Order: sequence, then structure tokens, then C-alpha cells
Amino acid sequence: MKTSLCLAMAAAILAANPVASQGLTCGDVYLNAIRNVTISTRDRSTNSFYFNLYCERDGSIKSGSFIGGMNFPIEGIPIGVSSDGSWDQNELRQFCSVGAEQSYYEASDLTYGSFVVTDALTSFNQCLYLQGERLIVSHQEAPPAGFVIFGEFTSPTVRAQILSIDYDPDELSCTSTSFSANGSREDIDGNRVYDPNGENFSISCTRTKHTFEDREFYRRTWFLMATSLGPYTVMVPEDTHLGFELASHAEAAFDSAITERNNAIAAMDTALSQVQALQQRIRTIQPQVFRAYQGDSHEHHANGQACPQNGGPNMSTYMPTLCPVGTRATGYTVAGSTTGGKCGNNWFTITCLPTQ
Repeated sequence: MKTSLCLAMAAAILAANPVASQGLTCGDVYLNAIRNVTISTRDRSTNSFYFNLYCERDGSIKSGSFIGGMNFPIEGIPIGVSSDGSWDQNELRQFCSVGAEQSYYEASDLTYGSFVVTDALTSFNQCLYLQGERLIVSHQEAPPAGFVIFGEFTSPTVRAQILSIDYDPDELSCTSTSFSANGSREDIDGNRVYDPNGENFSISCTRTKHTFEDREFYRRTWFLMATSLGPYTVMVPEDTHLGFELASHAEAAFDSAITERNNAIAAMDTALSQVQALQQRIRTIQPQVFRAYQGDSHEHHANGQACPQNGGPNMSTYMPTLCPVGTRATGYTVAGSTTGGKCGNNWFTITCLPTQ
């Protein structure tokens, strides 16, 4: 009964397709996305996200990472160094040094909870950027059935077009009443340019239900929107009618294996006599990580790809092709992105594991 009620409420939210964001802030978007992730996973994954963005693995600051003062997300997003959310170069150097000692660069980056936190941070940072451009883009989940994307202009002089929209039609169906001449609901066409004309807009997306071993679930999927002011990304995790959990036991088992591996690495530093045994354990689950780039300057990057508008591939299908023979992809993440050009500058990582 409770499940049916939740689904009915979710359907009502999606069908309403309101054009007001209901006061949603970028912080609300982040906290809603990680509502069922443990605090320890959230903190660890957040530190890992920013370490990989601004620090080298040896604990030094990446070249070009620090320009003036650095403002990090404050509300609800712990970072563990500064209380005011504004870092100077010494504080960033301290964070990178601590991160190298605690292996933030591999802090369960492949766990289910880490996927959720990293995806939430991507949406959060893109929301903050667009907010500075006087366009608040946010989304509200109606788990597990779908979500609504809101666009709200905060200045009457600001105009922005939606240049492209990308999502997996096998996993999502998206509609809107904001762009038709008579206010009727229409399907979202990813190849069409939408012009809100300075008016607030919303897009409703409903997820495709699947069945696995007599259990209903929704696959992890994405919604990418490129506006003329900058991109916005929605990543929704695997979800089931029973709440926020995995659709299969495979990812949970892998999460435990990665935790065991990290514990083994720490033990090696203090007990050299166990090196041989620990290496054997690590070797059986040793991942390979590959990086790729998509943007206008793709020819200058390893595994660089052109923008979709210039004939480039969908990265969700391209990234698994980087895995060597004898390995399989466990999932890819957006490691970072900036605006500019046809589709911005986007960096991706994919992890491959042996099939045996």
C-alpha cells in the first residue's frame, strides 16, 4: 500500500510539469540526490571528487588549479579543511597533502555510493555556475519513477537557448508543456533547439521500469542538457520500488571488495612481511582506469572525441570500448567539466575489471 501511494505521488509530480522551481536551491538538489547515502560515504567521496579535480596523486596542487580565491560548496557539503568555504592556496595545499596520505584518489571511487555522490556534485557545481549567469537550473526527483528539471531566469534581461538535450530513450521518456505554442504537452526532441524566450520552463522525465528475478527496478541513467549559458547534468542511480538500493547484488559485492582492497593497502605500509599475501589478494581485483575527453579540442587529448554536434559519439556507449580484451566496464563517471564551445570541455573516467 505504501509503495502504491509513493508511486501515485511521484506520477502526480511528473504529470503536473510545473514551471516554477518551488524555491529549490543548488544545495537542495545535492542533498536530495544523496538523501540515502551514509555520511561516511558522502564525506569520503566528496573529498575524492575534489582531490581528483585539484590535486596530483603525490599531494601537490595541479598546475592551473588555483587562481585567486577558491570558493567551494558550503551548505551541506563537508570538505574538512576550512569552515568558511573559501580556500587560500595554503589551505588547498594542506588538503592535497592530507588527501595524498589518505589516498583520496582511490577512496572507493568504484562503489555505488560514490557514484551517487560524484553525480550529485556534478549537478551541484553546474547549478552554481548557471546561477551566476542568472539562470537557475535544478531538478527534483520523484523516486523511483522519474524527475522534473526546472529552469528559472532571475533577471528579465537574460536569455538562453537549450541547444541540445541527450538522454537514453530506452530508459527515459521526457516531455514538456513549456515550449509548445498552445501549452500542450510534447515529447522532447534532443536534436531540436528550444528557446524559452526568457520564460521559466520545466521538463518531466519518466523512467522505464525493468524486471530482474521477479523484482522491478530502474536502471542508472542520465539526462544531459546543453544551454547557451552552460550545461546541466542529471544522473539518477539504480532504484527499486523498495527504496534506494541496488538492482542486483553485484555492485554491493564489488563495494565490499574495494573496501577490503583499501584496507589491505594500508596494512602493507605497516607490515611489510604481509606484502606477498596482500599483493595476491589485490591482484585478483586490480582495476584499470582509463580517461577520455569530449570537446572542441579533442585532437589534443588522449582518447579525445568530438562533440555530438560535430559527429562525436555518445560517451556512455564509447567509454566501455576503452576496456581491453579480457576486461569488462563497471561504470564510468564525469570527472570534470567546463563550459565553452559546442558542448563544453568534459573529462570522463571508466574502470575496467578482469572478466575472470
